[in-house]
Amino acid sequence: MALRETMLEIISGLLSSSSELLNVAEERKKAMEMMEEYSILLIEILLAHDEAAEERQMAGILLKQCIYSFWWKTANDMPPILNEPVKEKLRYMLPNGLQSPYSLVRNSCAACLVCIAKFDYSATWPDMIKDILSKLTTVDENTCSGILYFLNDYCRVTALANPPTCDDWILIYKFLTTVAQELEYSTETRAKTMMIFTSFPFKKCILQHTEITALITNFCMVCQRQLTLPHPTQSDYVLKHNILNVFTTLLHKIPAIVSKTIIDILPTIWEMLYRCGMIFDEMLVNETLPYRDPEENEQNTPLFYILVENVFDVIKSILKLDCHLPNILNVMPDLVHHTILFLAIPKDMEVRWKSDPEVYINEDIDEELSENSLRLAAKNFLVFLSRRVYAPTMINAITDAVDRHIVCSTAKTESYFWRIQEATMYAVGCLRDFVLNAHSHKVLQNFDIMNYLNRWAAEVGPCPSWLMLARIMWLGGQYSSILGNNAPAYIRTIADNLNASSFILTFSAIRSLYLHMRTANQSEYKSVYIELRQTLAYALMDTLDGLGGAILPMGLSALVQLLKLGPFADCIAEKLILFIINMFDKSLLNYKIVDHLQVIIKEICSNSSCAKTFQEKFLPVFVDLTNEIISPHSRPITSYNVQCNAISILTILVKYSEEPISNELVVYGFIPVSTIISRVDDTSVIQLSSECLRSYLCKATSRVLTFQDNDGRTGSECVLNILKCLLDPTKSEYMCEEVGRFFITAMHTLGCQLDQHFSFVLRGLLSAVQRAGSAPVKAPLLGIFSYLFFCHFDATVHFLTLIPGPRGQSALAFILGKLSSTKYSLDKKYFLHLHTVALCRVVELAITQQDRRILDIKVSYVKEDVNQPSCSTSMPINTTEHPILLDIIRALLETCKWLVSRAATDNQTVESRHVWRRSFGQASTSRDDDSVDPPDGSSSGDSDYISSEEEESIVEESLDPLDVNDPIYSINVVEYLQIFFSKCSNDPFFYNYVHLLDNWEKEFLRQINDSVTFE
Repeated sequence: MALRETMLEIISGLLSSSSELLNVAEERKKAMEMMEEYSILLIEILLAHDEAAEERQMAGILLKQCIYSFWWKTANDMPPILNEPVKEKLRYMLPNGLQSPYSLVRNSCAACLVCIAKFDYSATWPDMIKDILSKLTTVDENTCSGILYFLNDYCRVTALANPPTCDDWILIYKFLTTVAQELEYSTETRAKTMMIFTSFPFKKCILQHTEITALITNFCMVCQRQLTLPHPTQSDYVLKHNILNVFTTLLHKIPAIVSKTIIDILPTIWEMLYRCGMIFDEMLVNETLPYRDPEENEQNTPLFYILVENVFDVIKSILKLDCHLPNILNVMPDLVHHTILFLAIPKDMEVRWKSDPEVYINEDIDEELSENSLRLAAKNFLVFLSRRVYAPTMINAITDAVDRHIVCSTAKTESYFWRIQEATMYAVGCLRDFVLNAHSHKVLQNFDIMNYLNRWAAEVGPCPSWLMLARIMWLGGQYSSILGNNAPAYIRTIADNLNASSFILTFSAIRSLYLHMRTANQSEYKSVYIELRQTLAYALMDTLDGLGGAILPMGLSALVQLLKLGPFADCIAEKLILFIINMFDKSLLNYKIVDHLQVIIKEICSNSSCAKTFQEKFLPVFVDLTNEIISPHSRPITSYNVQCNAISILTILVKYSEEPISNELVVYGFIPVSTIISRVDDTSVIQLSSECLRSYLCKATSRVLTFQDNDGRTGSECVLNILKCLLDPTKSEYMCEEVGRFFITAMHTLGCQLDQHFSFVLRGLLSAVQRAGSAPVKAPLLGIFSYLFFCHFDATVHFLTLIPGPRGQSALAFILGKLSSTKYSLDKKYFLHLHTVALCRVVELAITQQDRRILDIKVSYVKEDVNQPSCSTSMPINTTEHPILLDIIRALLETCKWLVSRAATDNQTVESRHVWRRSFGQASTSRDDDSVDPPDGSSSGDSDYISSEEEESIVEESLDPLDVNDPIYSINVVEYLQIFFSKCSNDPFFYNYVHLLDNWEKEFLRQINDSVTFE
């Protein structure tokens, strides 16, 4: 008793809030751990009925730690180690703890047993599973709960490493089946058995056991009977949810064993879906909240909704196995009918939409943020059916379901009518890709999409429901390409609602206009869009001026497409310019909005008078923003954030304005940006400023170089100072592609004015390359050297020969070594092209001119000796040398081969995108196709939200005007390299290098020029 009292005192100290008592208890515990009685005392306290719950719980925690630390002995273990008599006593007492009426005792014992199983099962304690399961002799909720807790933890922690034996598999499955079908157990206990059943790993060897497969089949039938029990007394939503999850999981893991059984259960699943449909229909008629079980948490998604989603998952799993299954195809009209029903908006969701614009956007526009899981699940399931089921069957089912909903909805309340009509339209809109594809193949059969569009267009006038009207506008946008004579009615409805009092209608009008604009240029009713362009643009700008959030980028995209319908409209120029200035002022920190504004500014720049007006409005704002720190809403921010967006707008103005650019643009743009780039230490500002200055040098070379500021400095001096500033060791870390391009353009435009500074620039660049730590910083620096080799070969080679490099080599050898090992990706197109032609020039001139400065450069590398042991440290390192020119030739061959293989891969990708839209005479048969998107990863056509790819295409949809006439940018690298190697292969001196190539390099070179020999 004394030891037990001591143990209780230690536990009490460990539970104390006093750090002093806690430290003392920790020290006493360490001493007690050395005693054999330690673990026995803990199990006795854990199982004692007269001890406090907190102390028993702490005893369970300590016992688990003891078992984990001292049960198994390894070579490095220090005592104490539990001896065998103690282990035997624990093996006997712990299973008894699973029968305790207290959950904390059961759970602690189960956790300890799982820990023992990691060490003893099945070698030392082969009957462990049998001993534990034998504790349940009669129907006992407590014992059953303890065993289930053990099985759940065992499955989660150690079943994969120590799986049950075949005999124990049989025992476990029999136990779970018995519990699952015993109605005296609570629905919670039976639901847990369902979850545990599918949690065990299904080993292939186990599944070949006849008795086990029979038990799995029998368990499925037990689950099926549970679905039909009275609700919620004997079968609540949690139990049904777990049962359907069992079916889905088994169909995924072991389809060969369970598919036939679960297919036979389908009538029960249809009955459940039908009942759910009746409940949901009644909920819509009476405008009530969704039904919940008595103990359900009302803050969570209704379990009723989740149950319907589970039914969808089971059917999807079956269709992945067999999409021609008569059991499903025969009920397809009813299945589609109920799926459309679940798309309807309940009253509580309507209230939330009306009260909060953000909720409406998240629920109805941005699916990733949607909380209405049932509507989203029904939509995805409907689209899944359209891609999986035989098309004629699906078309007939859609026709039947849509017609039934249209007819049946008229017999109930007006609110119900509009909700079902909205859900039906939403379903048709979600199936846009499927319907348009069938329409283009003329296989729509009885599904008269034009009739539906006509019918819903006629509802625009008398429609009393904002929900219905919003959906009509959206549907018109989805099918804008085939609206026919209804196009004017849909477009005018949009115009009328852009400034509606309801934000729901306003948002829907904006979204619908965006959808219309995606097909407006190809529409036979393009003239209608052009006729209403001014009205739509004015209304859209008035609306967007007061909006924010997710709808704003969509509205700006629609405005861009409106402007592109025809020649720039002077009638909207003044309002458009004011709109852009106001929008820019409100979005100083929002680079995505500024990106969309840039596209509109490009359109403005196409009209010289409008461009001039915009410059007059924008330049004063630009000067203010680049000289001040803005503090909106009393939240101070650095000027860098604002300057970045301001400079990006100025860059667009310079790039896209007609030549010659105005004097004001030079005075109020070039000088401020030159000052900014020389003074700031922000990467983004330097990057954007470099791009802006390069635009000035390309568009107004002579004016910029001869320009003088108030201090008498010329533009040439400004550019030289910027180059020197960027070569400052403290700023070299900001080197990026834009800075590299600016360097190259500046050196090109300065011409002979750079001669006296050439040595300084080269030394600065060489120093920057040596300091550069990361590839993104080093790549543009080497790109500048590529330009120097290509355009100033002799001068560059001469200076680099005179300048010492690192490790005792010349700077020329150092830079050529870096260039030969540098690779540029396709998104760095200019540097990739420049790097390639520069290396070709180095090889060509070195060989043709017999330039010993390059030919004599050797590269050392370690030669592997297969006879030398790898662990030998006393043996001298065997090195060899080869010419640097060989590395350059190899780099060029590797680049050529990579580009050829990349082009072939791109062609295959393009072909696969065409294959995605399957023939309407076939059904998809792929098991693993669970996506709603095409296989190339692009977004599905039923989505009307702007994807990142669409945003990129909106923002940058054409070649940079500065690169249009650049011969380096427009070169075909593969053809250039093929011509180069064909030419070099005929030079006898070239043979001195090519015979050193590897076999694949020789083979590839032979493919380029079959006349080359290596003998």
